[in-house]
Amino acid sequence: MFLPENMYQYTWVLAPLVSIALVILVALIANAIVFPSILGNALVKVIVFAPIFYALKMSYLMYRAWPAYLKQTTTPSVTDFVGRRALDIVWPVGVSAATFFIVALIANAIARHDRSRNVWATAIVFAIAYAALIYGGRTNPGIGTLVEMFF
Repeated sequence: MFLPENMYQYTWVLAPLVSIALVILVALIANAIVFPSILGNALVKVIVFAPIFYALKMSYLMYRAWPAYLKQTTTPSVTDFVGRRALDIVWPVGVSAATFFIVALIANAIARHDRSRNVWATAIVFAIAYAALIYGGRTNPGIGTLVEMFF
């Protein structure tokens, strides 16, 4: 009764939870590396975020497209698959990293040099931005087109 009925509904529940967990993990790692500067911390957050997000996007793409890839080739190779699909993922990762940089700057300005508050401020600002982009895209066709194009 309370659980989603199909896979489409799971993606609307699971994707935000994974995203928030990733943001909290990145904020914790970035705070451990450098914290004094608002801009420096935001840059470190993006540098930590981009490779992790790229790996997650590539693994999801492999999960979705690997069976079709196996049918198309005689010698399947993970490196060949990643090499062919890397450009498909670089653009969304870049846009996500730029969005996350803006979120990190806002959260760092809110936190005011408090490490624990910085982690939660980053998570809350990211959740608000995520809701505005993803869930707002379902109600506004213009936002939906932008989300489909960039993310």
